[in-house]
Amino acid sequence: MIKFITILLSILFISFASPVFSEEASCETACNKYLTCVLSANKNATNEQKENFKKGCLNGCKKHKKESLKCYKDNPQCVGFFNCLVKNAEILKNN
Repeated sequence: MIKFITILLSILFISFASPVFSEEASCETACNKYLTCVLSANKNATNEQKENFKKGCLNGCKKHKKESLKCYKDNPQCVGFFNCLVKNAEILKNN
Protein backbone atom coordinates (compact mmCIF):
# COMPACT_ATOMS: atom_id res chain seq x y z
CA MET A 1 0.00 0.00 0.00
CA ILE A 2 2.82 2.42 0.85
CA LYS A 3 4.45 1.62 -2.48
CA PHE A 4 1.19 2.42 -4.30
CA ILE A 5 0.83 5.73 -2.45
CA THR A 6 4.45 6.61 -3.18
CA ILE A 7 3.99 5.94 -6.89
CA LEU A 8 0.70 7.86 -6.95
CA LEU A 9 2.26 10.87 -5.25
CA SER A 10 5.20 10.74 -7.63
CA ILE A 11 2.88 10.74 -10.63
CA LEU A 12 0.86 13.60 -9.19
CA PHE A 13 3.99 15.62 -8.52
CA ILE A 14 5.37 14.92 -11.97
CA SER A 15 2.11 15.97 -13.58
CA PHE A 16 0.94 18.86 -11.49
CA ALA A 17 3.40 19.84 -8.75
CA SER A 18 2.52 22.87 -6.65
CA PRO A 19 3.91 25.30 -3.77
CA VAL A 20 5.24 29.62 -2.65
CA PHE A 21 8.71 30.22 -3.67
CA SER A 22 11.71 31.40 -1.85
CA GLU A 23 14.65 32.99 -3.56
CA GLU A 24 16.91 30.54 -1.75
CA ALA A 25 14.90 27.48 -2.72
CA SER A 26 15.38 25.80 -6.02
CA CYS A 27 13.82 22.86 -7.78
CA GLU A 28 16.99 20.89 -7.06
CA THR A 29 16.65 21.56 -3.33
CA ALA A 30 12.92 20.80 -3.28
CA CYS A 31 13.43 17.61 -5.27
CA ASN A 32 16.18 16.43 -2.93
CA LYS A 33 13.66 16.75 -0.08
CA TYR A 34 10.99 15.04 -2.19
CA LEU A 35 13.35 12.16 -2.94
CA THR A 36 14.23 11.81 0.74
CA CYS A 37 10.52 11.64 1.58
CA VAL A 38 9.75 9.12 -1.15
CA LEU A 39 12.66 6.91 -0.15
CA SER A 40 11.67 6.99 3.52
CA ALA A 41 8.33 5.46 2.46
CA ASN A 42 9.89 3.13 -0.13
CA LYS A 43 13.15 1.88 1.34
CA ASN A 44 13.52 -0.84 -1.30
CA ALA A 45 13.46 1.48 -4.31
CA THR A 46 15.83 0.48 -7.07
CA ASN A 47 18.40 2.91 -8.43
CA GLU A 48 16.27 3.20 -11.56
CA GLN A 49 13.21 4.13 -9.49
CA LYS A 50 15.23 6.68 -7.53
CA GLU A 51 16.44 8.24 -10.76
CA ASN A 52 12.90 8.32 -12.17
CA PHE A 53 11.52 9.92 -9.00
CA LYS A 54 14.18 12.64 -9.18
CA LYS A 55 13.73 13.29 -12.92
CA GLY A 56 9.96 13.38 -12.57
CA CYS A 57 10.18 15.78 -9.67
CA LEU A 58 12.51 18.13 -11.53
CA ASN A 59 10.25 18.12 -14.59
CA GLY A 60 7.15 18.82 -12.50
CA CYS A 61 8.90 21.50 -10.47
CA LYS A 62 10.17 23.30 -13.54
CA LYS A 63 6.66 23.24 -15.04
CA HIS A 64 4.99 24.54 -11.84
CA LYS A 65 7.93 26.18 -10.07
CA LYS A 66 6.08 28.77 -8.01
CA GLU A 67 3.61 26.27 -6.59
CA SER A 68 6.19 23.52 -6.09
CA LEU A 69 8.60 25.72 -4.20
CA LYS A 70 5.78 27.11 -2.06
CA CYS A 71 4.87 23.60 -0.90
CA TYR A 72 8.52 22.92 -0.18
CA LYS A 73 8.99 26.15 1.78
CA ASP A 74 5.74 25.97 3.73
CA ASN A 75 5.88 22.28 4.67
CA PRO A 76 9.07 21.03 6.34
CA GLN A 77 7.56 17.60 7.09
CA CYS A 78 7.06 14.98 4.36
CA VAL A 79 3.35 14.48 5.04
CA GLY A 80 2.60 18.20 4.77
CA PHE A 81 4.76 18.48 1.66
CA PHE A 82 2.92 15.60 -0.04
CA ASN A 83 -0.50 16.88 1.06
CA CYS A 84 0.30 20.30 -0.38
CA LEU A 85 1.41 18.78 -3.68
CA VAL A 86 -1.72 16.63 -3.91
CA LYS A 87 -4.00 19.55 -3.05
CA ASN A 88 -2.37 21.75 -5.69
CA ALA A 89 -2.46 18.96 -8.25
CA GLU A 90 -6.21 18.66 -7.73
CA ILE A 91 -6.63 22.42 -8.16
CA LEU A 92 -4.57 22.43 -11.36
CA LYS A 93 -6.42 19.40 -12.67
CA ASN A 94 -9.81 21.10 -12.18
CA ASN A 95 -8.75 24.33 -13.89
